[in-house]
Amino acid sequence: MTALTNAVEGAEDSVTEAITELDELGFCDKDVLVGIGCLGTHPYVVAALDYAKNSIKSSTIAISCNPNSAISMIADVANPRRSSDPKS
Repeated sequence: MTALTNAVEGAEDSVTEAITELDELGFCDKDVLVGIGCLGTHPYVVAALDYAKNSIKSSTIAISCNPNSAISMIADVANPRRSSDPKS
């Protein structure tokens, strides 16, 4: 249970580590997973959200600077698209 709670060099590239750590935490369908990533493409975050949503059937949220990111497409709820038009 390291990359979920502490900075771990290279963890953002590990698909299996994300799933292992969620299982070790006892993550279940009553939990909510929030995935955060600037570009929203890191394999660790993508895998964690996908596993939480599709295998565990928990609720998922994505926060990213890229509204069309992989994590935004997976999550149940994603941060809104930013617009330069103040009326939108």
